[in-house]
Amino acid sequence: MADSDTTCLNCDAQLGGEYCADCGQRRTDRNPTFREFIAETFRELLDWDGKIPATIRALLARPGLLTEDFLAGRRARWISPLRVYLICSVTYFIANPLVARIAGRSADRPTAVSFVTDAGERVSLSDLTAEERDAIARSPIFSRLGAGRLERIEANSDAIGEIIVEAIPKAMFVLMPLFALLTWSLWRSGGARYPAHLYFALHLHAAFFASLVLPRVTAALGREALTAGLGLIAVIYSTWYTGAAMKRVLGGTAGQLIGRGLVLGVVYSVAMLAVVLGIAVVAILQA
Repeated sequence: MADSDTTCLNCDAQLGGEYCADCGQRRTDRNPTFREFIAETFRELLDWDGKIPATIRALLARPGLLTEDFLAGRRARWISPLRVYLICSVTYFIANPLVARIAGRSADRPTAVSFVTDAGERVSLSDLTAEERDAIARSPIFSRLGAGRLERIEANSDAIGEIIVEAIPKAMFVLMPLFALLTWSLWRSGGARYPAHLYFALHLHAAFFASLVLPRVTAALGREALTAGLGLIAVIYSTWYTGAAMKRVLGGTAGQLIGRGLVLGVVYSVAMLAVVLGIAVVAILQA
């Protein structure tokens, strides 16, 4: 019978440390203690060997480091780019309803569809005059959507508004390959293949989602002023983060980074707007 202190119980190879050099299995005991059981459970469920907290800290505090290390082959110390993205995006999506449930509040407050008048005032459909409603119904967009669509939008305004708000993070996920394609096209001289830019996009979008978790939590608690302040901080942080990450991973002079960054931002924003409007149109057509 193999000795678990010196021999791997999986492949019978001689152990020279905590892990087997042949098969990679951790040194195990045939008759584990309860403490070992708890530790093994945490490792299996959360990979809690220091990688997750260390990776999240590096993601948020050192823009571009994870991508730089991953592309350089230094991967064992971090969790994979896809897993980083999933952790951050799932945390973002569950933060609001989870905190609201714990606090005994409803989740997102419905965001009703509204219109901006000629005077610049934002009003709901019910606040519009008959003439204003008629002008909207005759507009190029609504005239093609069909008669009665305006009334159905009014009846389902909250649901449509919520769909539009929730469309933005979903659009970010859909557009990640486009973001990578844009950086690959703008930084072709760097020689990195397209998949390298996909890794960069995963890390960057993961940081975006992570920066929005706190505003999401405060929104669930009904702290509107704090949410607005944290949202502004998130925008500033994301702008700084993007520039710092591009400089570290993609390279280039300050002028090149600004010029290419502006092109990237404009094209990506237009694509984002198109996707969100598309989702909004589908929601309106289904109203």
